[in-house]
Amino acid sequence: MERTVLKYAPDYWNASPVYINTQIILGSDSEEYKQIEYEIQEATRSPNLKFSLISRNQNVYDYGQVLVREQLLLVSKPHHIYYRVRRYITIHKLYRTTALEYNLDHRRCGKASLSFQKYINRPTSNEIVLVVQVITTDPNADFLQPTNSSDYFIDYIAEI
Repeated sequence: MERTVLKYAPDYWNASPVYINTQIILGSDSEEYKQIEYEIQEATRSPNLKFSLISRNQNVYDYGQVLVREQLLLVSKPHHIYYRVRRYITIHKLYRTTALEYNLDHRRCGKASLSFQKYINRPTSNEIVLVVQVITTDPNADFLQPTNSSDYFIDYIAEI
């Protein structure tokens, strides 16, 4: 299964070596780091916000579930157009490992429910920003509440 999912993985993923779930620490001088930092600065409306660490999350299973979900939606509701958009959520940094292991299961991460947002408050020193990709029919929505965990995957983790 992993090899099939990796055929459709984002271009920016490291293809080798193949691990089921890994985080790649981005160099602060890389274009990818600068792009994600800029996007979060825009989302927080804090142009001077700097991060000590930005990591790319490569979880083959979570990404595979999103791919399957997209195909299911396309077949079951062909009259809709689906988009995959980037949104943001902050969580307490104590839940980092749990969020990555359980694809941000809100019951395990100190959240009553999940709402991914286009704009978020500036994170505190006790929070991390999770950059997620979410399936939606409305790519301009400020708030997206997924119906289940296969509607999204964690793309990046940013720590102050």
